[in-house]
Amino acid sequence: EGNLKVEQNGQYGVINIKGTTIIKPEYESIIADGYYDEETKYERAGFILRIKTDDGYKFGYADRKGKIILEPLYNEVSRITEITGDDVFLITANNGRYGVVKNGKEVLKNDFTDINFDQNNNLLILQKDSSWGVVDLEGNNIVPIDYDNIIIGGKYINAQKGEDTLIFDASGNNIDTDILSYNQVNDNYAIVINKDNNYNIVDNAGNKKLNENYTYIEYLNNDEFIVTIDGKTGIINAEGNSIIEVNYNAIQQIDGTNALQAVDSENNRTDIIDKDMQIHEKKQTI
Repeated sequence: EGNLKVEQNGQYGVINIKGTTIIKPEYESIIADGYYDEETKYERAGFILRIKTDDGYKFGYADRKGKIILEPLYNEVSRITEITGDDVFLITANNGRYGVVKNGKEVLKNDFTDINFDQNNNLLILQKDSSWGVVDLEGNNIVPIDYDNIIIGGKYINAQKGEDTLIFDASGNNIDTDILSYNQVNDNYAIVINKDNNYNIVDNAGNKKLNENYTYIEYLNNDEFIVTIDGKTGIINAEGNSIIEVNYNAIQQIDGTNALQAVDSENNRTDIIDKDMQIHEKKQTI
C-alpha cells in the first residue's frame, strides 16, 4: 500500500510514493510479508529481508515503517498473517529448528522441529522431535509437550499418547467427554463429532439436539443444517425436524447465489432449492 520496491547497484530497498526512503537498498531481496485485513488492506504489512552470505541466504524482518525488527540472521522468516492487529508474530528457523518472535521479542527459542498456528483458538501447536504440545501466543503452556500427536477439533484439543486420547479445552483444562470436535457455528449451536465419528448438534448448555447418528453435518444458515445418514443427504433444523427430505446423494451451495443444488443420482435428476427451502425447479442431469 503506497510503497515501491527499488533497486540500486543490484541491491533492493523500499521507498514510498513520495520518494521517502523506508528501507535502504542494502538487501539481496525484499518481499512483503502478505499480511492483509479488511480495514487497512495491506497497509500493515511488513517486509521480509534477505541477504547472501558465505553460509547461504539469511533472512530478517522490517516492520511497515522500515524499522528493523530482526537482523538477517535466520535461515527462514515468515509472518503468521492470520493474527490480526498491530502485533507482529514471526516464525523463525535456524538449522532446522523453529521459534517465535513477537514484535521483536523472543517468545519461543529455536528449539522446535515444527510450529503450526491454530487460528480457531489462537494457539501454537509445537513439535519437539517426536513429542507434541500446545502453548498460547505468549508461550504459556496449554498442553505439555509430551504427546505423540495433537489434533485440533474446533474448540477442543485432542492429545494422543499411545492408545489413549485426552481432550483439553483452549485454556488447557482436561475435559471428561466423548466429544472429539466442537465447532461453534452461530450464537446458539455447535456441531460436534464423537469418538465413533458420529455428528450431532448441541446448544450452548451442551445438550445434544439429535437422536440420529449422522455421518456428516454442515451448517447452512440460521438453524438449518445439511445432514448425511446412510449415504443420503437432506436438510433439517436444529431440533431434528426435516426441511428437505434425506433423499439426495448430495446437496451443495451454488456459487454466487443463495440457492442449493440437490443431486438425485438414482433418478438422474438435479433439483434447485431456493433460500426459502422451496424446490421449484427440476432438470435432468446430463
